[in-house]
Amino acid sequence: MNSWIEKIEKYFDDIPLAQQPEVRDFLEEYYEKKDTHSATSLEGLSDDELGELLYLDTKIRFNDDLIEKLHKCKKLKILSSDDRLACKHIVQFTNLRILDLYSAIQVSKRLFLLKKLLVLDLGVWQVKRFLEERFLPTNLLFCKIRRTNDENGYDILQFPSNFSNLISLDFSYSKINTILSLSLLKNLVELNLDGNPISIIPSSISHLNKLRQFYLVDCKIKELPKEVFQLANLEVLDVSGNKISILSEEISDLTNLEILDIAYNKLLNLPNTILELQNLKDLRVFKNPFETPQILKSLNLIIEETSYENEIFVLDILKNQKPVAQDYNYFTLKVPKILQTAMLQYIEFFKDYVEATKGKDIIFDVKRDNEGLVLVTNGNIGVTLLELGSYFQEYVALVGQNSEDWILNFEVPRNVMQADILRLKLDRQITSLESDLNIARLESKFLETQLSDAQAQISFLKDLSNSLSKKIDILINGQSTINEPNTDQLLLDIIDQCVKMLERKYTHSLENLHNDVLTDFLREKWYYVTDQTRSGRAKLDAGEIDIMIRKQNGTPYSIIEAFRLASCGEKNKTVAQHLDKLIHDYDTAGHARNFVVVYAEAKDFERLWGNYTNYINQLNGKIDFRAKYPLISFIENTDSSKKTSIKIGVAKHRREGEFVEVYHVFINMFGGLQ
Repeated sequence: MNSWIEKIEKYFDDIPLAQQPEVRDFLEEYYEKKDTHSATSLEGLSDDELGELLYLDTKIRFNDDLIEKLHKCKKLKILSSDDRLACKHIVQFTNLRILDLYSAIQVSKRLFLLKKLLVLDLGVWQVKRFLEERFLPTNLLFCKIRRTNDENGYDILQFPSNFSNLISLDFSYSKINTILSLSLLKNLVELNLDGNPISIIPSSISHLNKLRQFYLVDCKIKELPKEVFQLANLEVLDVSGNKISILSEEISDLTNLEILDIAYNKLLNLPNTILELQNLKDLRVFKNPFETPQILKSLNLIIEETSYENEIFVLDILKNQKPVAQDYNYFTLKVPKILQTAMLQYIEFFKDYVEATKGKDIIFDVKRDNEGLVLVTNGNIGVTLLELGSYFQEYVALVGQNSEDWILNFEVPRNVMQADILRLKLDRQITSLESDLNIARLESKFLETQLSDAQAQISFLKDLSNSLSKKIDILINGQSTINEPNTDQLLLDIIDQCVKMLERKYTHSLENLHNDVLTDFLREKWYYVTDQTRSGRAKLDAGEIDIMIRKQNGTPYSIIEAFRLASCGEKNKTVAQHLDKLIHDYDTAGHARNFVVVYAEAKDFERLWGNYTNYINQLNGKIDFRAKYPLISFIENTDSSKKTSIKIGVAKHRREGEFVEVYHVFINMFGGLQ
């Protein structure tokens, strides 16, 4: 329910002006009454309470008694349920704004009666019939249709006219073979066609001139047509898991693109024009058979942040090298080479500024490096992270102002002469910096837009200061006694412990091996670990645990779910139930990577792994897996596997428009002591 509210807020400005007042009133009422007029069950509610109920988000099974209670909720505005409800029970709620039903229903044209509906998230049996018979109410803005049966794939000649008002449309994993026309979806801002066997994107995609997010993951696309590059407002383009071998130079026409995911394709190279994407923040290119990596070196210099740790350092991946462990007494601040001298002087003078205005010494050296500017310290700074970030923002704000307008924030006494001297030094320093920025803008096409005017230069410096603030705590504190987790290193540590378990499986009982050893081992590695079975959760069978890895500040970082497995047929419930709990219940924050450790206890390890792989690839269709965050792909990671006794599988799930990973660590424990 909350995710749909967030999406309405996110796209509020895209809602037709005539609808905005009504939608705003709905949102305001929701925030005012969500704590007093919401329920997760109808059990125990009086008739008066049922009559005033506005928001129902439930996992209960509706028997006849509960259906009767449901009929009394005449004012209901949000209905979210995991159970199957007949259409005749739904259409009476004419005030509904959000309808979110996980289980399939036999839809009928009566859905059209829900005139006020803004969001429809529905599982349906016959998607083709749903499209042909035009069920959607005209005010609908957000639509997600999930196919819930195994009927054959189908073609869409054209979406019906009552789709024309939609802002967001999600038809992922619905077995669409072909779409001949998208022209009527002219108001779409977000389109998700993931997991459909579509081989060709229709040229009518160019009609979607408002489109900002386009997802086409795990289809059969071999080429992006030129019309895709005409989507001038596109910010997110995800075509990972396809068969694309060439990326057109026209990619540079997507001037607003911020996220480009072309991982798991067949690209041999990238066009140089990709460097012209001024707004690109996140590029995902792994698992492509690149032949020439020169372009990747350049990308490595200009893209500072990425949501996949170390992923943008593609050369390391291509060469199958592991990134060098970071020394906790220094870090590299990525700065384009043409600006390194200017920024070195600017950061050096920042130390003088803090000493003059705050009376505090910041002790670190700044050096040039091929990657950027390297800041080095012995950890003895004496300024807190919050103070340092605040001081740097204050320092950056002086750029672009006239020196006559400066109001310097002195925290220590200074006489007039000392203040005037500082002003003169500052003026000289900032004038020099601005000259260097102007020169860089003229010499570098990449920096021409980024440093286009004084305001853009200030934004550039602020972004740089934010990057500095994220890492400066390492400089302040030096190495911590608790390791800040790193997903790649965590995987290696888990594998190492599994190898030790293999060595000891004939001399230790399975219960002792499974229950506590992994937790204790990770703590020995200085991870901040909490075992959920020791923290109030019910104790499970031997070998069934979940472990929380936390950051130094206690924030959850990653979950390890572990269980025993002797067989894995199509009707197995254990695997789906564990993954459902991990992904939908335990991981409330949406970690970038979680882990599943499976203690395989079958005689034929290879056969069990094959059955497990087939099972995971069909996970979305398992009744015990809700697929709210569906599986996108599952691939064996042969690089990380150890011998024949450990298998590694990487599952990719979509969660709230982003990708999260689950690493499946499958180890052969057959023959261990029972």
